[in-house]
Amino acid sequence: MLVTVSGLGIAAYHPEGYKTAAFHTGPRAATGMSIFSVGGNAGMALGPILSLRSSVTWALTRCLSW
Repeated sequence: MLVTVSGLGIAAYHPEGYKTAAFHTGPRAATGMSIFSVGGNAGMALGPILSLRSSVTWALTRCLSW
């Protein structure tokens, strides 16, 4: 259920994000779209790694402190 809701949220966001990226880059719309896509892919790749690292660092130290 949560995966479906997440997918719908992502699907609703992307058309507006692409439109905004193309708008802000002016005549170099393809460059803006490329940066937008690379940023999304980097976030998908680094997100799980960073969230795991932060949860291990902060959650375990708090659990072990008391």
